Amino acid sequence: DRAKKVYEGFEPLVAADIAETIWFVVSRPAHVNINDLTIMPTAQANAVNFARK
Repeated sequence: DRAKKVYEGFEPLVAADIAETIWFVVSRPAHVNINDLTIMPTAQANAVNFARK
């Protein structure tokens, strides 16, 4: 119950979001190099700040 409160009013990423991103990365042509990738929900400004509804 305590963990649910953390995400109250906030739409977190789900496994499918990450899976789609992984598929995108691995399906690039061999000449494409992805050096860095940051995935965050649109309501999350950084690791600490959340924009709740």
